[in-house]
Amino acid sequence: MNTPDIVHGLKPVVFGKILKLEEVENILGKDHVISLDESINAWARVTNLSTIDGPPIVRYFKGVVKGCARENNRKRNPANWHLIYLPGISLVEMMKVFRTGPAVSIPSFTGPSTWISKKSEAYWANQKIAAGYYLINLMPCYPGATPEERNVLFGDQASTKLAPATAAQFVCAIFTRILVSPEKARQHRPDYYHISTEVAAKGRYVAAGNYRTNNGLDINGVLNIDPTADQNVIHGTATVRIFNL
Repeated sequence: MNTPDIVHGLKPVVFGKILKLEEVENILGKDHVISLDESINAWARVTNLSTIDGPPIVRYFKGVVKGCARENNRKRNPANWHLIYLPGISLVEMMKVFRTGPAVSIPSFTGPSTWISKKSEAYWANQKIAAGYYLINLMPCYPGATPEERNVLFGDQASTKLAPATAAQFVCAIFTRILVSPEKARQHRPDYYHISTEVAAKGRYVAAGNYRTNNGLDINGVLNIDPTADQNVIHGTATVRIFNL
């Protein structure tokens, strides 16, 4: 058993070999990894978020990370896997920080934001991310599929250990990349809508994205995203890998 050292005052109990961050960087490439320190320091500049409230370890096997790297490097339909430390923050908290804009070099929101104060939307809007390192694919899966079709496809591929990212995970990953590398902000801004599995009060799926078109990230908490309504807007699903440890 490989017992982790105490990092930032936390000592997780984990059985099995723990993959070092340097190993992940060697596999995925440094441009596809955002460390705990980089993430927390970036968020601390714009919020009062300065503490570590999640396990500071990589909870994936080396073979899983290598598989993500192979998907990134394939010539046809490459993936866009990143390992990013996501802090424990909610969509409402992010909206309160970044609702003013627009700005290219910092994260910003656009569009309606009535969901921020509705109690009926609180279960997804106020839900904090479980802080930690996540393997997240920011290349949308199943573009053009309806949420119902997407759910069937994910159910058929349960053995791949993939799950749709929550709206908060997706937004936090995008914003973390922009905060850490503001000079690359334009390329970090998604031009598609990520459709999460969360359902808003009116029975419609929560979607986030279309950043490049709107010059700000749009959250559709109460609108119905119809993939056939606008052929110029891409709809898909960003995915996360299920933890191995």
